[in-house]
Amino acid sequence: MKKAFFLTLLLCCLLGPWANAQTQVDPAAVYSLSYSFERAGDYKRALEAMAPLYRLYPRGYSLNLRLGWLAYLQGAQVNSLEYYKLASAILPESFDAKLGLVLPLIALERFEEGERVLEEILKIDYFNYYANLRLSYLLRRQGKPKLALAVVNRLLPLYPSDVLVLGEWAENLVALKADQEAIRVLKDIQILDPTNLRAGKLLTQLIPPQSPLPTAPFAPFLASP
Repeated sequence: MKKAFFLTLLLCCLLGPWANAQTQVDPAAVYSLSYSFERAGDYKRALEAMAPLYRLYPRGYSLNLRLGWLAYLQGAQVNSLEYYKLASAILPESFDAKLGLVLPLIALERFEEGERVLEEILKIDYFNYYANLRLSYLLRRQGKPKLALAVVNRLLPLYPSDVLVLGEWAENLVALKADQEAIRVLKDIQILDPTNLRAGKLLTQLIPPQSPLPTAPFAPFLASP
């Protein structure tokens, strides 16, 4: 009985009051339109498309989560922060909202706040994939690449061929001036993902392209008859 009650409560929080109410606004159509604008890179209109639902149900968990994401993409980081905070308040145990909250904190360079949010997750789920990746990034941005490397080392045994994990590993090695080891990791990434832009950019920085050999001047007397 308790489990059934919790699932019902969770559904209401996720979807907002429209889970149990009649409305002329079709949630599926609203989300579909918003996603189409997002795919086109029009984040402003993607956010505006959610307005009919938000006006009716401002405390819908999934609504605030999506608005936080779209505001982040649009560059409205303060607004993004507020949406994610509200989503986290609606479902305090949710990792989704906390991981989202870190995005605008990173963009605003509020790294210590972001670190505290991630540590809350890691106290519960020590090997959380996204929390560890973002914590590594935050530590490196604060000039702590050695600590960042230790964080990535938690994930390496679990995701030994994951290019995001390997990319974080390589970035930290570069920050620690371990260039040769970083080059080896980056070349491994290019084997796994030949079009990986991150690996290509770092390799270009570590191994500058060689200048082409000078072209010999044309000597007609050496040409074959």
